[in-house]
Amino acid sequence: MKAKFSKIKTILLPQTRFVPIILIFVGAALLLVSKPVFAGFEQFLAEYLLLPVAKFFGSLTVTLIGILINVAQYNNFIDVPAVQKGWILLRDVTNMFFIVILLLIAFGTLFRWENYHYKKLLGKLLIMAVLVNFSKGITGFMIDFAQVLMLTFVYGFADAAAGNFVQGFHLDKMFQFASNRLTPEETRTLQADETSYLIAALLALISIFVAMVVIGVIVIVLIFRIVALWFLVITSPIAYTLNIFPGQGQKYAQMWWDYFGRYASSGPILAFFLWLSLSVMQITAGQESSFLEKKVTDASGFDLTDVPAA
Repeated sequence: MKAKFSKIKTILLPQTRFVPIILIFVGAALLLVSKPVFAGFEQFLAEYLLLPVAKFFGSLTVTLIGILINVAQYNNFIDVPAVQKGWILLRDVTNMFFIVILLLIAFGTLFRWENYHYKKLLGKLLIMAVLVNFSKGITGFMIDFAQVLMLTFVYGFADAAAGNFVQGFHLDKMFQFASNRLTPEETRTLQADETSYLIAALLALISIFVAMVVIGVIVIVLIFRIVALWFLVITSPIAYTLNIFPGQGQKYAQMWWDYFGRYASSGPILAFFLWLSLSVMQITAGQESSFLEKKVTDASGFDLTDVPAA
Protein backbone atom coordinates (compact mmCIF):
# COMPACT_ATOMS: atom_id res chain seq x y z
CA MET A 1 0.00 0.00 0.00
CA LYS A 2 2.79 2.41 0.89
CA ALA A 3 4.51 1.57 -2.37
CA LYS A 4 1.38 2.49 -4.34
CA PHE A 5 1.05 5.86 -2.55
CA SER A 6 4.72 6.58 -3.16
CA LYS A 7 4.29 5.83 -6.85
CA ILE A 8 1.22 8.10 -7.13
CA LYS A 9 3.05 10.87 -5.28
CA THR A 10 6.02 10.54 -7.61
CA ILE A 11 3.74 10.93 -10.65
CA LEU A 12 1.60 13.84 -9.39
CA LEU A 13 4.16 15.94 -7.52
CA PRO A 14 6.02 17.23 -10.61
CA GLN A 15 2.70 18.27 -12.17
CA THR A 16 1.89 20.71 -9.35
CA ARG A 17 4.28 23.29 -10.79
CA PHE A 18 1.70 23.94 -13.51
CA VAL A 19 -1.05 24.86 -10.99
CA PRO A 20 -0.09 28.59 -10.65
CA ILE A 21 0.01 28.95 -14.45
CA ILE A 22 -3.42 27.33 -14.79
CA LEU A 23 -4.86 29.60 -12.07
CA ILE A 24 -3.50 32.69 -13.86
CA PHE A 25 -5.17 31.69 -17.14
CA VAL A 26 -8.45 30.88 -15.39
CA GLY A 27 -8.40 34.23 -13.58
CA ALA A 28 -7.73 36.09 -16.82
CA ALA A 29 -10.59 34.28 -18.53
CA LEU A 30 -12.94 35.17 -15.67
CA LEU A 31 -11.92 38.82 -15.89
CA LEU A 32 -12.66 38.86 -19.61
CA VAL A 33 -16.13 37.37 -19.29
CA SER A 34 -17.07 38.60 -15.82
CA LYS A 35 -18.90 41.72 -16.92
CA PRO A 36 -21.62 40.13 -19.06
CA VAL A 37 -21.87 36.99 -16.92
CA PHE A 38 -21.94 38.56 -13.48
CA ALA A 39 -24.02 41.52 -14.62
CA GLY A 40 -26.83 39.17 -15.58
CA PHE A 41 -26.33 37.23 -12.39
CA GLU A 42 -26.56 40.43 -10.31
CA GLN A 43 -29.83 41.40 -11.99
CA PHE A 44 -31.18 37.87 -11.53
CA LEU A 45 -30.14 37.89 -7.86
CA ALA A 46 -31.78 41.27 -7.26
CA GLU A 47 -35.04 40.53 -9.09
CA TYR A 48 -35.68 36.93 -8.11
CA LEU A 49 -34.13 36.64 -4.66
CA LEU A 50 -33.48 39.91 -2.83
CA LEU A 51 -36.56 41.86 -3.95
CA PRO A 52 -39.10 39.06 -3.29
CA VAL A 53 -37.62 38.50 0.17
CA ALA A 54 -37.60 42.25 0.84
CA LYS A 55 -41.24 42.56 -0.27
CA PHE A 56 -42.18 39.60 1.93
CA PHE A 57 -40.46 41.26 4.89
CA GLY A 58 -42.26 44.47 3.92
CA SER A 59 -45.66 42.79 4.11
CA LEU A 60 -44.72 41.34 7.50
CA THR A 61 -43.60 44.79 8.64
CA VAL A 62 -46.92 46.35 7.62
CA THR A 63 -48.74 43.58 9.51
CA LEU A 64 -46.55 44.14 12.57
CA ILE A 65 -47.25 47.87 12.41
CA GLY A 66 -50.98 47.15 12.51
CA ILE A 67 -50.46 44.83 15.49
CA LEU A 68 -48.28 47.48 17.14
CA ILE A 69 -51.01 50.11 16.83
CA ASN A 70 -53.67 47.77 18.24
CA VAL A 71 -51.48 46.65 21.13
CA ALA A 72 -50.40 50.21 21.92
CA GLN A 73 -54.05 51.33 22.05
CA TYR A 74 -55.03 48.60 24.51
CA ASN A 75 -56.42 50.17 27.68
CA ASN A 76 -58.30 47.45 29.58
CA PHE A 77 -56.10 46.61 32.54
CA ILE A 78 -58.48 46.31 35.51
CA ASP A 79 -61.78 45.13 33.98
CA VAL A 80 -60.51 41.81 32.62
CA PRO A 81 -62.46 38.97 34.33
CA ALA A 82 -59.31 37.07 35.29
CA VAL A 83 -57.82 40.22 36.84
CA GLN A 84 -61.00 40.98 38.79
CA LYS A 85 -61.32 37.45 40.16
CA GLY A 86 -57.64 37.22 41.04
CA TRP A 87 -57.68 40.59 42.80
CA ILE A 88 -60.83 39.70 44.80
CA LEU A 89 -59.24 36.43 45.92
CA LEU A 90 -56.03 38.08 47.11
CA ARG A 91 -57.94 40.95 48.71
CA ASP A 92 -60.00 38.51 50.80
CA VAL A 93 -56.89 36.56 51.80
CA THR A 94 -55.07 39.71 52.91
CA ASN A 95 -58.13 40.92 54.84
CA MET A 96 -58.09 37.66 56.79
CA PHE A 97 -54.35 38.03 57.24
CA PHE A 98 -54.90 41.33 59.08
CA ILE A 99 -56.21 39.28 62.02
CA VAL A 100 -52.87 37.49 62.19
CA ILE A 101 -51.08 40.84 62.04
CA LEU A 102 -53.20 42.15 64.94
CA LEU A 103 -52.23 39.09 66.99
CA LEU A 104 -48.59 39.66 66.08
CA ILE A 105 -48.83 43.30 67.21
CA ALA A 106 -50.47 42.18 70.46
CA PHE A 107 -47.67 39.72 71.21
CA GLY A 108 -45.07 42.26 70.17
CA THR A 109 -46.51 44.82 72.57
CA LEU A 110 -46.80 42.23 75.36
CA PHE A 111 -43.24 40.98 75.01
CA ARG A 112 -41.88 44.43 74.15
CA TRP A 113 -40.70 43.59 70.64
CA GLU A 114 -39.75 47.00 69.39
CA ASN A 115 -40.33 46.32 65.68
CA TYR A 116 -43.83 44.93 66.33
CA HIS A 117 -45.02 47.33 69.04
CA TYR A 118 -48.51 48.74 68.52
CA LYS A 119 -47.15 52.30 68.52
CA LYS A 120 -45.11 51.41 65.48
CA LEU A 121 -47.46 49.19 63.46
CA LEU A 122 -51.06 49.85 64.49
CA GLY A 123 -51.44 53.14 62.59
CA LYS A 124 -49.79 51.69 59.49
CA LEU A 125 -52.02 48.61 59.77
CA LEU A 126 -55.21 50.69 59.78
CA ILE A 127 -54.05 52.73 56.78
CA MET A 128 -53.05 49.64 54.80
CA ALA A 129 -56.31 47.86 55.68
CA VAL A 130 -58.15 50.68 53.90
CA LEU A 131 -55.72 50.85 50.98
CA VAL A 132 -55.89 47.10 50.37
CA ASN A 133 -59.62 47.31 49.67
CA PHE A 134 -59.06 50.18 47.23
CA SER A 135 -55.80 48.87 45.77
CA LYS A 136 -57.32 47.97 42.40
CA GLY A 137 -58.81 51.44 41.98
CA ILE A 138 -55.57 53.14 43.05
CA THR A 139 -53.47 50.98 40.73
CA GLY A 140 -55.94 51.49 37.89
CA PHE A 141 -55.82 55.27 38.36
CA MET A 142 -52.03 55.30 38.08
CA ILE A 143 -52.16 53.06 35.01
CA ASP A 144 -54.77 55.35 33.43
CA PHE A 145 -52.50 58.34 34.00
CA ALA A 146 -49.66 56.55 32.19
CA GLN A 147 -52.06 55.48 29.43
CA VAL A 148 -53.23 59.04 28.82
CA LEU A 149 -49.64 60.04 28.11
CA MET A 150 -49.03 56.96 25.99
CA LEU A 151 -52.20 57.22 23.89
CA THR A 152 -51.51 60.90 23.23
CA PHE A 153 -48.40 59.88 21.26
CA VAL A 154 -49.96 56.72 19.82
CA TYR A 155 -52.86 58.64 18.27
CA GLY A 156 -50.28 61.04 16.84
CA PHE A 157 -48.69 58.38 14.63
CA ALA A 158 -51.38 55.68 14.37
CA ASP A 159 -52.92 56.77 11.06
CA ALA A 160 -49.71 57.24 9.05
CA ALA A 161 -47.28 54.86 10.76
CA ALA A 162 -46.85 52.44 7.82
CA GLY A 163 -46.44 55.24 5.28
CA ASN A 164 -43.92 57.05 7.45
CA PHE A 165 -41.84 53.90 7.81
CA VAL A 166 -41.83 53.31 4.05
CA GLN A 167 -40.98 56.91 3.21
CA GLY A 168 -38.56 57.32 6.11
CA PHE A 169 -36.44 54.39 4.96
CA HIS A 170 -36.93 55.42 1.29
CA LEU A 171 -38.18 51.91 0.62
CA ASP A 172 -40.53 53.10 -2.12
CA LYS A 173 -37.64 54.59 -4.09
CA MET A 174 -35.40 51.60 -3.45
CA PHE A 175 -38.06 49.18 -4.69
CA GLN A 176 -38.82 51.40 -7.70
CA PHE A 177 -35.17 51.74 -8.69
CA ALA A 178 -34.31 48.09 -8.07
CA SER A 179 -37.36 46.66 -9.84
CA ASN A 180 -36.98 48.68 -13.07
CA ARG A 181 -35.75 46.50 -15.94
CA LEU A 182 -33.81 48.82 -18.24
CA THR A 183 -32.67 48.19 -21.78
CA PRO A 184 -28.93 48.48 -22.51
CA GLU A 185 -29.52 51.90 -24.09
CA GLU A 186 -31.36 53.12 -20.96
CA THR A 187 -28.65 51.66 -18.79
CA ARG A 188 -25.97 53.58 -20.66
CA THR A 189 -28.10 56.75 -20.53
CA LEU A 190 -28.55 56.46 -16.78
CA GLN A 191 -24.86 55.60 -16.37
CA ALA A 192 -25.90 52.69 -14.17
CA ASP A 193 -25.32 48.95 -14.38
CA GLU A 194 -26.82 45.91 -12.78
CA THR A 195 -24.64 46.41 -9.71
CA SER A 196 -26.75 49.46 -8.83
CA TYR A 197 -29.88 47.32 -8.89
CA LEU A 198 -28.22 44.71 -6.71
CA ILE A 199 -27.13 47.37 -4.21
CA ALA A 200 -30.60 48.94 -4.19
CA ALA A 201 -32.26 45.57 -3.61
CA LEU A 202 -29.76 44.70 -0.88
CA LEU A 203 -30.28 48.05 0.86
CA ALA A 204 -34.05 47.60 0.67
CA LEU A 205 -33.75 44.11 2.16
CA ILE A 206 -31.48 45.24 5.00
CA SER A 207 -33.59 48.31 5.80
CA ILE A 208 -36.90 46.47 5.85
CA PHE A 209 -35.40 43.60 7.88
CA VAL A 210 -34.07 46.02 10.51
CA ALA A 211 -37.43 47.81 10.64
CA MET A 212 -39.27 44.49 10.94
CA VAL A 213 -37.05 43.31 13.82
CA VAL A 214 -37.33 46.61 15.69
CA ILE A 215 -41.13 46.74 15.35
CA GLY A 216 -41.40 43.08 16.34
CA VAL A 217 -39.36 43.69 19.50
CA ILE A 218 -41.53 46.70 20.40
CA VAL A 219 -44.69 44.61 19.93
CA ILE A 220 -43.29 41.90 22.22
CA VAL A 221 -42.32 44.48 24.85
CA LEU A 222 -45.80 46.06 24.79
CA ILE A 223 -47.53 42.67 25.03
CA PHE A 224 -45.32 41.71 27.97
CA ARG A 225 -46.13 45.08 29.56
CA ILE A 226 -49.86 44.33 29.38
CA VAL A 227 -49.43 40.91 31.01
CA ALA A 228 -47.11 42.35 33.67
CA LEU A 229 -49.58 45.10 34.58
CA TRP A 230 -52.36 42.54 34.85
CA PHE A 231 -50.24 40.55 37.29
CA LEU A 232 -49.32 43.66 39.27
CA VAL A 233 -52.96 44.71 39.59
CA ILE A 234 -53.86 41.24 40.89
CA THR A 235 -51.04 41.26 43.45
CA SER A 236 -51.55 44.87 44.58
CA PRO A 237 -53.25 43.83 47.90
CA ILE A 238 -50.16 41.82 48.83
CA ALA A 239 -47.91 44.81 48.12
CA TYR A 240 -49.86 47.03 50.53
CA THR A 241 -49.94 44.29 53.17
CA LEU A 242 -46.21 43.59 52.99
CA ASN A 243 -45.52 47.27 53.53
CA ILE A 244 -46.66 46.83 57.14
CA PHE A 245 -43.78 44.53 58.07
CA PRO A 246 -40.34 46.05 58.63
CA GLY A 247 -37.33 44.50 56.96
CA GLN A 248 -38.07 41.88 54.30
CA GLY A 249 -41.75 42.78 54.04
CA GLN A 250 -41.04 46.39 53.10
CA LYS A 251 -38.27 45.19 50.78
CA TYR A 252 -40.67 43.02 48.76
CA ALA A 253 -43.28 45.79 48.78
CA GLN A 254 -40.67 48.17 47.34
CA MET A 255 -39.86 45.59 44.65
CA TRP A 256 -43.53 45.58 43.64
CA TRP A 257 -43.55 49.36 43.35
CA ASP A 258 -40.32 49.28 41.34
CA TYR A 259 -41.77 46.81 38.84
CA PHE A 260 -45.02 48.71 38.68
CA GLY A 261 -43.28 52.01 37.95
CA ARG A 262 -41.07 50.35 35.36
CA TYR A 263 -43.89 48.74 33.37
CA ALA A 264 -46.32 51.64 33.73
CA SER A 265 -43.76 54.15 32.44
CA SER A 266 -42.32 51.95 29.67
CA GLY A 267 -45.44 52.44 27.52
CA PRO A 268 -45.35 56.27 27.39
CA ILE A 269 -41.57 56.21 26.85
CA LEU A 270 -41.82 53.80 23.91
CA ALA A 271 -44.76 55.69 22.43
CA PHE A 272 -42.90 59.00 22.70
CA PHE A 273 -39.79 57.74 20.93
CA LEU A 274 -41.89 56.03 18.26
CA TRP A 275 -43.77 59.27 17.64
CA LEU A 276 -40.50 61.23 17.60
CA SER A 277 -38.75 58.84 15.19
CA LEU A 278 -41.72 58.72 12.82
CA SER A 279 -42.01 62.51 12.89
CA VAL A 280 -38.31 62.86 12.05
CA MET A 281 -38.71 60.28 9.26
CA GLN A 282 -41.62 62.24 7.80
CA ILE A 283 -39.68 65.51 7.89
CA THR A 284 -36.58 63.87 6.41
CA ALA A 285 -38.58 62.21 3.63
CA GLY A 286 -40.14 65.56 2.74
CA GLN A 287 -36.96 67.64 2.71
CA GLU A 288 -34.17 65.35 1.52
CA SER A 289 -33.68 63.23 -1.59
CA SER A 290 -32.32 59.74 -1.33
CA PHE A 291 -29.12 58.73 -3.04
CA LEU A 292 -30.98 56.56 -5.52
CA GLU A 293 -33.47 59.28 -6.46
CA LYS A 294 -30.68 61.80 -6.99
CA LYS A 295 -28.72 59.34 -9.12
CA VAL A 296 -31.61 58.67 -11.50
CA THR A 297 -32.77 62.29 -11.67
CA ASP A 298 -29.30 63.70 -12.34
CA ALA A 299 -28.57 61.16 -15.06
CA SER A 300 -31.76 61.25 -17.11
CA GLY A 301 -34.15 63.82 -15.73
CA PHE A 302 -36.48 61.12 -14.39
CA ASP A 303 -38.23 62.02 -11.15
CA LEU A 304 -39.33 59.38 -8.67
CA THR A 305 -40.97 61.70 -6.19
CA ASP A 306 -44.41 60.82 -7.55
CA VAL A 307 -43.93 57.09 -7.06
CA PRO A 308 -46.61 55.83 -4.65
CA ALA A 309 -45.50 54.33 -1.39
CA ALA A 310 -45.05 50.59 -1.34
